[in-house]
Amino acid sequence: MIELRPLLILFGTLHVEGGSRRDKERRAGDVIAAGYFRRTRDLTILHTPWGRLVDPVNLRKVKDVIAQATIDVARFNSSHSSKFRVDNTLVWEHLKSNLRDAVAAWVDRKVQDGDEDAKNALALLAAAKGAAA
Repeated sequence: MIELRPLLILFGTLHVEGGSRRDKERRAGDVIAAGYFRRTRDLTILHTPWGRLVDPVNLRKVKDVIAQATIDVARFNSSHSSKFRVDNTLVWEHLKSNLRDAVAAWVDRKVQDGDEDAKNALALLAAAKGAAA
């Protein structure tokens, strides 16, 4: 099994509720969610079923993205009708313990199955030979 180097995992999402997708207020909420996903995509090494794997050197950026998303969601929810709501469930943590083992097994499976994203991310995910993770 792959030995993962120290990583962060970013969980959660921004979710827009209410109204039709054509409604102007709903689209404003969708813009907030899309902006979050665009910013986290640039930080993501690999997207897993549990969340996005991120290099720990980007911890400050991850915290900034979550803080800005929280501010944007609060502004949206206080300035738009109660018919629309954006929910913020974003959390980050250091990848460790059982979750670390599950992610390593999942990456192994994906690489063995020939998944291109997993293969491309392997060099960024794997611990250096002889290094403790």
